[in-house]
Amino acid sequence: MPERETSKELKLGRRLLEDIVGYERLNDFIWDDNINQWHLIARLTIDTVQSDLVPPSTEWHIFVDDEYPRGSINFFPDADKGIKYTFHHQNYNRLREGIKWRDGKVCLDTTQGSWGRKRYSTEPFHARTRLRWHVERCLMWLVAAATDTLAEVGDPFELPDYPDATSFRFVFNEDNHSFEKWQNREERSGLFTYCGLGHQSETYPITSFFPPWEDNSDNFWGKYIQEKGQKQKTGAWIMLSDIPIIKPWQMASNFKELSNVCLDQGIDLFNTILRAYTKLQRKRLVLNVVILGFPVSSSIGGTKELIHWFAFEVPRAPKVTGFRDNETLWKRQVSILLSPNNIINWIKTENWNEAQLTSRGRVDQGLRDSRILFIGAGALSATFSEVFGRLGCKNLTIIDFDKFHAGNLSRHTLTVKDVGKNKAEALSRHLNSLFPFQRVDFRNMSINTIFSKQHGFLDDFDVVIDATAEDEVIELLSNQPSPKNSHFFSVSTGYNAERLYCYMRPGSETNNLKDDFERRMATWLQKESETARGESEIIEGIGCWHPLFPARIDDIQMLVGAAFKVIEKHFLTGAGTQLSVVEKKYDDRGDFAGIGINND
Repeated sequence: MPERETSKELKLGRRLLEDIVGYERLNDFIWDDNINQWHLIARLTIDTVQSDLVPPSTEWHIFVDDEYPRGSINFFPDADKGIKYTFHHQNYNRLREGIKWRDGKVCLDTTQGSWGRKRYSTEPFHARTRLRWHVERCLMWLVAAATDTLAEVGDPFELPDYPDATSFRFVFNEDNHSFEKWQNREERSGLFTYCGLGHQSETYPITSFFPPWEDNSDNFWGKYIQEKGQKQKTGAWIMLSDIPIIKPWQMASNFKELSNVCLDQGIDLFNTILRAYTKLQRKRLVLNVVILGFPVSSSIGGTKELIHWFAFEVPRAPKVTGFRDNETLWKRQVSILLSPNNIINWIKTENWNEAQLTSRGRVDQGLRDSRILFIGAGALSATFSEVFGRLGCKNLTIIDFDKFHAGNLSRHTLTVKDVGKNKAEALSRHLNSLFPFQRVDFRNMSINTIFSKQHGFLDDFDVVIDATAEDEVIELLSNQPSPKNSHFFSVSTGYNAERLYCYMRPGSETNNLKDDFERRMATWLQKESETARGESEIIEGIGCWHPLFPARIDDIQMLVGAAFKVIEKHFLTGAGTQLSVVEKKYDDRGDFAGIGINND
């Protein structure tokens, strides 16, 4: 089989490396069939201060995709003559038997961390300069590593790379409030409980800590985890004063390394785990997991403000002959489990706290904490409630007496598996699955039935949203006293979802709700009647969600997105009663031209 030839683009890129100061090519590009990339070895030399961690000259294995100048370009240290430590902005720099390079790929892209931003230059994607750009970036990275400037005060804090983390994860719920509680806690170790999530066998939420908090009032998770959580298991926790890493920025790979890191922080790892192991053995329970907590800040050098957790598996206890089942045996088993050269099997961990998961998009804290009631669980309510839920509003209640039908599928957030189920219950379960902190409740009954059974039902809510488009509901609500600090919204769509009507009213309003609503809607209802005239499939009434009522899901979602912003502003400003009509706009040719909002 003939030897594979490099492309003319890659040859050009390689030739233009030769005049880089500090670069020396040790061999030409060779195609590696095992990884399907081109492979080149080079020596990089930096002229900088003496460093114990970064030699002046190091060798590197450079891998380039065949579609150069597109594709990836990666730099790995040589197994013998490369850097041997793990730094910031680098994968765990492990040495593997039989492999000529280490796993410590360095992060050279401008998108990788603050180091990339401080030394920012746009990565080129043409043959002449892309490979050269990466070599020059690696030389700069080496200088920063040697001078300990890869991570400086003010840079965003980033966790080190895990060596061989498990395929499953442990998730925890930590925020600024829990950080203060940990700071005031005297215990530095104890037990914790965790559970599996049914069919999500790869996720294990931490559910409680022992000894328990003084007030014992923490509710770790929302309804999804409460309902899906399986049998509770027990592990051991240890709280450290700082992140447990080996300098410059490397996770411990065996128990000797981890024991030394913990000892530097005043923690005897062996005896701490032995105490937990003994407690569980006395209860005939097994210790499978240990978690290590430590405070972190959002930026390097900043004030510590959050607890993060690392976790590792405890291997199955070995069989030891010649001992009775008592403390002597257990101590011997732990000494074997934590043998210095035993490799640590780290477990992935993630913070599933509300602030962490909604950081990319959320609304005002006041709206997020509000108790929100949705009357009706049709397509419009489902779309609105999903927007509220994904923006961090967790305390929702859905009421509807109807069941979900196949005809609802074309524009509802529920799916085939929900057909035949109660709408309110199915929708609440769906909303609870949006985030692990959601606490969505439901009532499988009409608002009329609820009012007849529970006086002052509306007192439990800060926001009431009627999405039924039924005159009867407006009339019922007119006859119910509304809390003074509440907000009422009525939402409905017109024919073909050309418009979305959003009636907004503060609880302090004193005039008759039904009369005011009908007065503001009268002109628009007349327009809807004229638009729909002659359409045989039209069901009487505005916003009717019969399966035949014409309204596409893309129109509903578009109108709801705009209407939500109107609702949000009304809530935040505390404005008076108002009718806003979100309406599709068309140009002179009849083409869609955007969204307009009419305020009454």
